[in-house]
Amino acid sequence: MKTGFTWFTPITNSSDSDYETKYQRNPSNQSSWTADKVVTDESGVNGGFPGVTTSSSRVHVTFTAGDWDDPVGNRDVAKTRDLSSSTWQSSYELFDDTGLSWVIATSGYLHGFYYDFVPFRYDLYHKTRSLTGTTWSGSSSLILVNSDPSEPIGMAVTNDGNCT
Repeated sequence: MKTGFTWFTPITNSSDSDYETKYQRNPSNQSSWTADKVVTDESGVNGGFPGVTTSSSRVHVTFTAGDWDDPVGNRDVAKTRDLSSSTWQSSYELFDDTGLSWVIATSGYLHGFYYDFVPFRYDLYHKTRSLTGTTWSGSSSLILVNSDPSEPIGMAVTNDGNCT
């Protein structure tokens, strides 16, 4: 896996109000940044509010489609996309109606987290898939008490590879 810093930023496309997410990496020697890459460059795909994690052989990105600049009002499709070696894989849907999503990699799985809007509140949910897979597990609820998608919850991986 390449070392260095990874930087993502949502930018507004000048031709419309949809968001795009760009990827840029700084090598470990910090001498210069790599050329940026629009992660949301697939046909019909857009998205902001990015999240990123790495596993031993991939960079995993999550983003939420839509054109709102606030995750509370931006309920749309959350997707993930992986960089394997130097090739960007196709994006895959994490959930179809969320305000914000993010991912964490453990030793064998990619964990996806997202907020689902139910009348008058957002609930926090979790899914998993293999690090190289394309199919997400069923959802499990984590918090069902009016979570706030504008304030992401911190997540971490423990020494035994679990997500907390």
